[in-house]
Amino acid sequence: MYAMNVLGYRLFGEDEDALRIFELYDPKRGKRFKELLKIGFFELGKEKIETANQKHWRDYFVGGTACECAPEYIKKASKIIDYVSMSEEERKMISAMERIEANDEAERYYIATENRAICEAIGEARGIAKGEAKNNEMIKNLLSLGVPISQIAQASKLSEKDIQDALQKG
Repeated sequence: MYAMNVLGYRLFGEDEDALRIFELYDPKRGKRFKELLKIGFFELGKEKIETANQKHWRDYFVGGTACECAPEYIKKASKIIDYVSMSEEERKMISAMERIEANDEAERYYIATENRAICEAIGEARGIAKGEAKNNEMIKNLLSLGVPISQIAQASKLSEKDIQDALQKG
């Protein structure tokens, strides 16, 4: 648990350490509850900072914004604090904007999926048309070589009617 002195009152006199950590202690048994509970007092007005993260926290609480170089958890805490500090109207507006953005994203995905399906269908139709043209050309070439329609049907696994239809189309 951390407490912050934001009013500038010096809790620990002239000691310049910005952060003081206290642990629970049972004087009767002479035991510390080191891992159970620690209480930290952070004085924003004091300059002596031990770690870069403590500096990031102090800079955030003094300046109101998390530095770009701050750890992600400090940036996330900053966003949460900013959000809960908004009025109800501002939170409703943010929620509405997020819903609009989510709807736009879903619509873009739907359009992309539909366009992909249309392009695949067009490609398939072009492929079928090319295949039919090649078949028609092959049938004409075989007929010009004197191969009977019955043998072309047997080799191509097409019916004689399909071969006649292909000749009429092409």
